[in-house]
Amino acid sequence: MPGSHRDLPTELLQTIFDILVSTPDSLPTLKAFSCASSRLCSISQPYLLRNVVLHQSHPGTSNAPGPTDCHDHLPHNPANHFLQALLLSPYIASYIQGLTLPMNTSQWLDDDTSLSQLLPLLVNLQRLSITGGNVWISRKPTHVAKLWTTFSAEAREALGMALKVHCLSEVDLTGIELFPLSLLGYCHMLQRLSVANFEVAEERSDGMVLRYGNTKRQLEYLHIEEAGMPNEYLIFGSPSWPFDLSSLHTLSISPRKVANLCHLPRNLTSLQHLQIHTSQLGTDTVYDQRGYLLRHHRLIGLSLTESPFQHFYALQSLTIDANFRIASFDSNNPLLIDCFSSPLSWITEFLNLSFKPNSEQSVSPRKLILKLVFSPHFPNEFFPYFDGGWRRLARCLDSEAFEGLEVELRVGGLSGKGVKVLRGNVGFQELVGTEGVVILSE
Repeated sequence: MPGSHRDLPTELLQTIFDILVSTPDSLPTLKAFSCASSRLCSISQPYLLRNVVLHQSHPGTSNAPGPTDCHDHLPHNPANHFLQALLLSPYIASYIQGLTLPMNTSQWLDDDTSLSQLLPLLVNLQRLSITGGNVWISRKPTHVAKLWTTFSAEAREALGMALKVHCLSEVDLTGIELFPLSLLGYCHMLQRLSVANFEVAEERSDGMVLRYGNTKRQLEYLHIEEAGMPNEYLIFGSPSWPFDLSSLHTLSISPRKVANLCHLPRNLTSLQHLQIHTSQLGTDTVYDQRGYLLRHHRLIGLSLTESPFQHFYALQSLTIDANFRIASFDSNNPLLIDCFSSPLSWITEFLNLSFKPNSEQSVSPRKLILKLVFSPHFPNEFFPYFDGGWRRLARCLDSEAFEGLEVELRVGGLSGKGVKVLRGNVGFQELVGTEGVVILSE
């Protein structure tokens, strides 16, 4: 009945909105509520503007759910466009808790002059994200970030001041390459940090090196997008590193080589959750379109006498993200398949080498989460070629080293028909029948 919400208390409506925003696909519903009446508009606005993304141009007509987008139809400076909107309606600035600047569409930052005026207006800003993107190079996704020194001087000063002034609890800098580590020392409330990599030089203008001693901050979550050479991890022991990782609960990394996992910092004594994203590894087994083996990578770098996780005594879960991919001759026609790949072989080998039974130094997580995503248009007729891979993974997880382990297998990217065909695969059925394995379709 129209107008029936007028008799409901505002607190009850806000509770309903709190539940709504926690569900998928909530953005279109919130927008509809904001157009229903002035009262619902005033309640829904803080939810709609909680997370803002600045795009250089209109990203398209996609209806995919996500944070509120502020589009600038003039391709020069969305920060200035948004600044003018805040100056006209200054009260909405207090609604904004998260701001995202995607680097893949943010060339305007090269000569930006508006961020220094925009950011101070966001008095309740808690999350600042400057995200990168992935491009395909040599048939492998490669992370792309913008070099810190190529930002305009005004943009660098504005972002640095935001880190100093705002009480940020979450910062995502995966879109910036070689970010100056010293600026993070001003984030006293920081709990979640995501970076591409760090700048090694840490000298201040007066020649002094920042040292934090016993005043280091406590992080709960750390993500490293480009975990390259093993010696890059040495920065975590540097006096200029502003965070104490001994209390870190979650570490998320995208290593360039699996062997680099053996060189993770040993002071992660409170680490409970380790997440490994493998899109940049290039260790998958590759087949041609008729199922003949083209390339198989051996994880020689992990042939060690000790587990790379032996110092993580509090480890509860290990998550591995991996993909089944197809490569096409023509990027505009995904049906012209050149080859396809599977991560099953290296995952099985990695687990066998990392967790050994009856070892005094062995540390095994309580839960293993495998997120296996199939590329769009992945043909169902390729599934029989993975039969042996599923069987070997099943035997690995059924071994003594993983006794009592809970395994959560999340399969994504498949249609309903694809899931049905996969579940009919004999090797996959053997994996499903392994004790402790739970299958979830995403």
